[in-house]
Amino acid sequence: MVTALYPGTFDPPTLGHINIIERGCKIFDKLYIGIAQNSLKNGCCFSMEEKVQLMKKACTSLPKVEVVMIDGLLIDFIKAKSVSLILRGIRTGSEFDREIEMAAAHREMAHIETVALFSELPVSSTIVREIGLFGGPLDRLVPPSILEEVTQGLRG
Repeated sequence: MVTALYPGTFDPPTLGHINIIERGCKIFDKLYIGIAQNSLKNGCCFSMEEKVQLMKKACTSLPKVEVVMIDGLLIDFIKAKSVSLILRGIRTGSEFDREIEMAAAHREMAHIETVALFSELPVSSTIVREIGLFGGPLDRLVPPSILEEVTQGLRG
Protein backbone atom coordinates (compact mmCIF):
# COMPACT_ATOMS: atom_id res chain seq x y z
CA MET A 1 0.00 0.00 0.00
CA VAL A 2 1.44 3.37 -1.03
CA THR A 3 0.72 6.09 1.50
CA ALA A 4 1.61 9.71 0.77
CA LEU A 5 1.64 12.92 2.76
CA TYR A 6 0.66 16.25 1.18
CA PRO A 7 1.86 18.82 3.74
CA GLY A 8 1.09 22.51 3.74
CA THR A 9 -0.34 25.42 5.66
CA PHE A 10 -3.48 25.55 3.46
CA ASP A 11 -4.45 29.01 4.73
CA PRO A 12 -7.03 28.72 3.22
CA PRO A 13 -7.42 25.60 1.05
CA THR A 14 -7.71 26.56 -2.63
CA LEU A 15 -8.98 24.88 -5.77
CA GLY A 16 -5.30 24.43 -6.67
CA HIS A 17 -4.77 22.37 -3.51
CA ILE A 18 -7.87 20.30 -4.20
CA ASN A 19 -6.67 19.66 -7.76
CA ILE A 20 -3.37 18.27 -6.43
CA ILE A 21 -5.26 16.18 -3.85
CA GLU A 22 -7.67 14.72 -6.42
CA ARG A 23 -4.81 13.82 -8.73
CA GLY A 24 -2.85 12.37 -5.80
CA CYS A 25 -5.81 10.13 -4.97
CA LYS A 26 -5.46 8.58 -8.43
CA ILE A 27 -1.84 7.67 -7.68
CA PHE A 28 -1.78 6.69 -4.00
CA ASP A 29 -3.75 4.21 -1.90
CA LYS A 30 -3.97 6.64 1.04
CA LEU A 31 -3.26 10.35 1.15
CA TYR A 32 -2.72 12.27 4.37
CA ILE A 33 -3.29 16.00 4.09
CA GLY A 34 -1.00 17.39 6.77
CA ILE A 35 -1.98 20.84 8.01
CA ALA A 36 1.19 22.33 9.44
CA GLN A 37 2.37 25.59 10.95
CA ASN A 38 5.12 27.28 8.99
CA SER A 39 7.22 29.50 11.22
CA LEU A 40 8.61 31.21 8.11
CA LYS A 41 5.18 32.39 6.95
CA ASN A 42 3.49 35.42 8.43
CA GLY A 43 -0.10 36.51 8.41
CA CYS A 44 -2.12 33.32 8.80
CA CYS A 45 -5.82 34.10 8.80
CA PHE A 46 -7.22 30.79 10.00
CA SER A 47 -6.31 28.76 13.09
CA MET A 48 -4.94 25.24 12.71
CA GLU A 49 -8.31 23.83 13.81
CA GLU A 50 -10.19 25.99 11.29
CA LYS A 51 -7.87 24.91 8.47
CA VAL A 52 -8.35 21.24 9.38
CA GLN A 53 -12.14 21.65 9.36
CA LEU A 54 -12.09 23.56 6.05
CA MET A 55 -9.91 20.92 4.41
CA LYS A 56 -12.03 18.06 5.76
CA LYS A 57 -15.15 19.70 4.36
CA ALA A 58 -13.45 20.33 0.99
CA CYS A 59 -12.35 16.66 0.78
CA THR A 60 -15.54 14.88 1.92
CA SER A 61 -15.95 13.16 -1.46
CA LEU A 62 -12.40 11.72 -1.39
CA PRO A 63 -12.38 8.50 0.69
CA LYS A 64 -8.61 7.98 0.37
CA VAL A 65 -7.93 11.26 2.16
CA GLU A 66 -7.31 11.75 5.87
CA VAL A 67 -6.81 15.32 7.05
CA VAL A 68 -4.49 15.62 10.04
CA MET A 69 -2.73 18.32 12.03
CA ILE A 70 1.07 18.17 12.11
CA ASP A 71 2.56 20.01 15.06
CA GLY A 72 6.17 18.89 14.77
CA LEU A 73 8.67 17.82 12.17
CA LEU A 74 7.33 16.15 9.03
CA ILE A 75 9.88 13.37 9.40
CA ASP A 76 8.41 12.42 12.81
CA PHE A 77 4.91 12.19 11.29
CA ILE A 78 6.28 10.23 8.32
CA LYS A 79 7.89 7.65 10.59
CA ALA A 80 4.87 7.38 12.92
CA LYS A 81 2.40 6.81 10.06
CA SER A 82 4.68 4.76 7.76
CA VAL A 83 4.32 7.27 4.95
CA SER A 84 5.90 6.09 1.67
CA LEU A 85 6.16 9.39 -0.23
CA ILE A 86 5.72 13.13 0.14
CA LEU A 87 3.40 14.81 -2.37
CA ARG A 88 4.06 18.42 -3.33
CA GLY A 89 2.34 20.81 -5.72
CA ILE A 90 4.40 23.20 -7.80
CA ARG A 91 3.00 26.45 -9.17
CA THR A 92 6.08 28.35 -10.38
CA GLY A 93 9.69 27.91 -11.38
CA SER A 94 10.91 29.58 -8.21
CA GLU A 95 8.90 27.10 -6.17
CA PHE A 96 10.54 24.28 -8.11
CA ASP A 97 13.96 25.38 -6.85
CA ARG A 98 12.75 25.41 -3.23
CA GLU A 99 11.04 22.02 -3.61
CA ILE A 100 14.27 20.46 -4.87
CA GLU A 101 16.00 21.62 -1.68
CA MET A 102 13.20 20.33 0.54
CA ALA A 103 13.09 16.99 -1.30
CA ALA A 104 16.84 16.56 -0.80
CA ALA A 105 16.52 17.35 2.91
CA HIS A 106 13.66 14.88 3.37
CA ARG A 107 15.54 12.21 1.44
CA GLU A 108 18.62 12.77 3.60
CA MET A 109 16.84 12.98 6.98
CA ALA A 110 14.02 10.48 6.52
CA HIS A 111 15.03 8.43 3.47
CA ILE A 112 11.78 9.39 1.78
CA GLU A 113 11.16 10.48 -1.79
CA THR A 114 9.06 13.40 -2.95
CA VAL A 115 6.61 13.30 -5.86
CA ALA A 116 5.71 16.67 -7.36
CA LEU A 117 2.67 17.52 -9.46
CA PHE A 118 2.39 20.74 -11.40
CA SER A 119 -0.58 22.82 -10.38
CA GLU A 120 -3.35 23.36 -12.89
CA LEU A 121 -4.43 26.47 -10.96
CA PRO A 122 -1.25 28.29 -9.91
CA VAL A 123 -2.76 30.61 -7.29
CA SER A 124 -1.36 30.77 -3.77
CA SER A 125 -3.30 30.98 -0.53
CA THR A 126 -1.59 34.34 -0.02
CA ILE A 127 -3.23 35.70 -3.18
CA VAL A 128 -6.59 34.22 -2.12
CA ARG A 129 -6.27 35.90 1.29
CA GLU A 130 -5.43 39.25 -0.29
CA ILE A 131 -8.34 39.09 -2.73
CA GLY A 132 -10.70 38.01 0.05
CA LEU A 133 -9.54 40.65 2.51
CA PHE A 134 -10.32 43.35 -0.06
CA GLY A 135 -13.74 41.92 -0.89
CA GLY A 136 -12.86 40.38 -4.24
CA PRO A 137 -14.59 37.29 -5.67
CA LEU A 138 -13.23 33.95 -4.47
CA ASP A 139 -15.64 31.60 -6.27
CA ARG A 140 -13.05 30.60 -8.92
CA LEU A 141 -10.27 30.12 -6.35
CA VAL A 142 -11.82 28.30 -3.38
CA PRO A 143 -13.81 25.03 -3.31
CA PRO A 144 -17.58 25.74 -3.37
CA SER A 145 -18.12 23.65 -0.23
CA ILE A 146 -16.05 26.08 1.86
CA LEU A 147 -16.51 29.32 -0.07
CA GLU A 148 -18.86 30.94 2.43
CA GLU A 149 -16.70 30.06 5.45
CA VAL A 150 -13.51 31.28 3.77
CA THR A 151 -15.17 34.49 2.62
CA GLN A 152 -16.55 35.20 6.12
CA GLY A 153 -13.25 34.27 7.74
CA LEU A 154 -11.31 36.66 5.55
CA ARG A 155 -13.73 39.55 5.75
CA GLY A 156 -14.26 39.20 9.48
